[in-house]
Amino acid sequence: MNDGLEYFSWSPTREIFVQTMTDLVNPVTGQPLASVEDDVLIPSEHVRIDEIGPIVKTPATYDEEGNELTAAIMVEGHHVNLWAVGELADLLNENGGWEAIFGFLGDMEEMEPTEEGVPQGWQGTSGMRIYPKYAVNHPVRMWA
Repeated sequence: MNDGLEYFSWSPTREIFVQTMTDLVNPVTGQPLASVEDDVLIPSEHVRIDEIGPIVKTPATYDEEGNELTAAIMVEGHHVNLWAVGELADLLNENGGWEAIFGFLGDMEEMEPTEEGVPQGWQGTSGMRIYPKYAVNHPVRMWA
């Protein structure tokens, strides 16, 4: 068994991310990659999900009294760190490593960066995008 494969993803909204994760099947278990209970996303076995949401691109600035001078600039959309572990990571590694995920994510298309700071990645028909760990220069959170 290996340490797992880490993926970064982006979706236009949380709803699209949740729908995509509940529609896709974990090839190891035959169950959806995630389920939802009381608006909480529950990953299936061998999947780890760290929902981040919008990311601050440029922090807000404040004066000495705490009044906002300039608003933060956000990278819109719903950002998520995903990790395939255990048997799922083993299966992906046996079938080509990082890109083996495309086999069960459906039709994925390579996309060029749309704006500065957005890495090259792949986009599915849902609008959800995935990026390899090595393409992201400044991860928001990292797995311990």
